[in-house]
Amino acid sequence: MHSSRRVPVRTLLHRRRLLFLFLASLFAWVSSCDDDPVPPQNGDHTHEPGICGHIDARGAVLETHGVLHASTWDGAVQGQLETQVSALLHDVEVIFLAADSTRFTVADSCMENHMEYTIADSNIVSLSRDPGIQWTFHLFGKQVGTTTLTLQGWHADHAHVNIGPIPVSVTTLQEPGSP
Repeated sequence: MHSSRRVPVRTLLHRRRLLFLFLASLFAWVSSCDDDPVPPQNGDHTHEPGICGHIDARGAVLETHGVLHASTWDGAVQGQLETQVSALLHDVEVIFLAADSTRFTVADSCMENHMEYTIADSNIVSLSRDPGIQWTFHLFGKQVGTTTLTLQGWHADHAHVNIGPIPVSVTTLQEPGSP
């Protein structure tokens, strides 16, 4: 005779509940992964727009609150950055241009990307950034003169894009009412 051992119904229901919870948790975890490295960009920088990863750009624009200072396309530079002695040019944002001229930014929170810069003559101007902000900078005029600024957009351990050299001009601070 064949003897069969019966598993109590309670144990079966408990196992099914555990299996269901496991599968539901697994589904929630897998579906939370974001395969799209380019989040939607709405222009609202408080919600951290921008890409994270490879910077595939043919150009860039440098602007402050929508005012264009300089731009590059395939290495050709138009415009310049201007400030005055003892003055700060605030919030110059680096906005990249894709091959189809679509504008995009790199998220400041992205740890894969960073920006490096070179100032040809650091006696003329200095560059600073706010803590945690990678892609927006300030220029401080140190003395009258001209120099250049070159920016590089990096991904991991290699540069993806070079911007510049961008001409930088520092002039004297005009007194109010002077010609």
